[in-house]
Amino acid sequence: MRWLVLASLTAALATGIVLKGGVWPRQWDWSVLAIALAAVALWLLSDKRHHTPADRWTTLLIAAFAGWCALQLVPLPVWLVAILSPTRAELARAAGLVGWLPLSIAPAHTFECLLNVGAGVVTVLVARDLAWYWRARPWIPAAPLLALAGLEGLLGLVQFYLQRMNQTARPWSTGTFVNRNHYAGFLEMILPLAIAAAAAAWRAGVTRHSRPAAPAWKASALLALAALLLAAIVASQSRMGFVAALGGLLVTGLLVAGATEQRMYGPARRWRWIIPAVTVVLGVSLLFILLPTRELVERFAAMAGTGDANGEVRSQIWRETIPLVRAFPLTGCGLGTFESAFLRYKHVAPMFIVDYAHNDYLQTLAELGIVGFALGLALVWRIMTRIVRLALFHQESPGWELALGLAGAITALLLHSLTDFNLYIPANALALAWLCGLAAGPALGAD
Repeated sequence: MRWLVLASLTAALATGIVLKGGVWPRQWDWSVLAIALAAVALWLLSDKRHHTPADRWTTLLIAAFAGWCALQLVPLPVWLVAILSPTRAELARAAGLVGWLPLSIAPAHTFECLLNVGAGVVTVLVARDLAWYWRARPWIPAAPLLALAGLEGLLGLVQFYLQRMNQTARPWSTGTFVNRNHYAGFLEMILPLAIAAAAAAWRAGVTRHSRPAAPAWKASALLALAALLLAAIVASQSRMGFVAALGGLLVTGLLVAGATEQRMYGPARRWRWIIPAVTVVLGVSLLFILLPTRELVERFAAMAGTGDANGEVRSQIWRETIPLVRAFPLTGCGLGTFESAFLRYKHVAPMFIVDYAHNDYLQTLAELGIVGFALGLALVWRIMTRIVRLALFHQESPGWELALGLAGAITALLLHSLTDFNLYIPANALALAWLCGLAAGPALGAD
């Protein structure tokens, strides 16, 4: 049954990736249905003796976050809405609405986004169950992500070099995604996993007195996959995608340096971690200098001058989002309603629609308010602290390398979310939920 569930999750994610990242709701809804059916089948038909022990705090935070998103659709008395969200009550009075009201200013959009949140929550729970079931072989539920990223990376490189051959002025790759930034956002999450998987393959197959060739071949193949993904990220010409990918590698390297120091020198001589940490920082810095193509260097150079029109527009969107946050501070304007709510405060790009804030943190704060934002932040903090503890202090665990890769993967997308809206791209959000489910698995707990 778990193999079938893993295949269903893989098919759902692959479908979303192929269909432009799942940005078309009518197509993506079929993937959501496949995820729901797989979860129902798992929980109804699987052997109850293999019940997954749940981390209480992680489960509570997941339920609280999903519940807060759903609360925005619940009709409430007008007097209560006026207390929780005065601006929402003011808009309702201006429209002549009386009676009970939801907190969301556009319930239809919130319901559509709530389906995606539900798919993400189910994916987290299913991935957590799979991680526990295969706790002795923790890379099995992560393998589909590596395979899908490898195919996307290969496609992106082919696109890039075909454009080069056709002498395109500014070649870049997008894979099957609409936007190169979202394409890079998917690959940057899997890059640290590929490197960690190579380390795991080497450690699992090499004993003290034996150096067989099979582990070397496996590790080499996974390192080649990592190189492919990094090259595809560079070929996408996504500035923040490149920076976020290096950020994920930096976090992974620093955790390895810290864990190695703990093992070699013990807690009394922790100062010696500085040497390997500096080495990691210098190595990542060299990658930043040596890897970018001429086109990517020109895009970075535009940030220092006045030629970065996109950067100026994004900065203005961020500034004009602040009044929106102040208008709906506690409960937000409603999940998925940024485009509608932003019209009241929008001055940027008057001839164009601004449907995203290009900053997941700002948009989440505007749509879910302080409460929803705090719950989401607490959930991410809980997941990250668990895998960081394991990476630093439990090198003997079979999931140690997986914890390293997950820490780098989640960090990469969190960095990219500062300047983009990857969490609103269903395929990328599903991949992140998958990673968070693996990280929340009891086998990776270090509480």
